[in-house]
Parts: sequence; structure tokens; C-alpha cells
Amino acid sequence: MSWMFYNCSYLILLDLSSFNTEKVNDMSRMFFDCKKLETLKIDREKFVRNRNTKISLMFDFTLNLAKSKFKSFIE
Repeated sequence: MSWMFYNCSYLILLDLSSFNTEKVNDMSRMFFDCKKLETLKIDREKFVRNRNTKISLMFDFTLNLAKSKFKSFIE
């Protein structure tokens, strides 16, 4: 899933509530440079990460997304 939505310049809302990331190993740069992304809908029971999941730069340059909502996910 790394780079999946990279440079999604005009994407404002993204609904990933049906995504199950339980077995995903790499989510790095997934939303990198999505400058206009404001809303990211996820299901916290499905959109999870294990200790080995790579998430480096996952939200870098997502200027309008409130990253504080995902603090528990990225720590």
C-alpha cells in the first residue's frame, strides 16, 4: 500500500472504511503529498498496523488533514 495515494492533488475526501490493513506490511508514503486531503474516513477496527508495519512519511505534506486524529496510529 505504500505510495498508494501519492500526489493525489485534488482529492479532498477519502473513504477507506472498508479497508482491512491487518496484513499490510508497508504503508509508507501512502498519503504523501495529498495537499488538499481534508477528511480520511477509516474504521479503527479494520485500519490497523502491527509493530512491523512501515509507516514512514505516511502523512507528509498532507497539509489540510488533522494529523492529531491519527496520533495513536502513527506512534
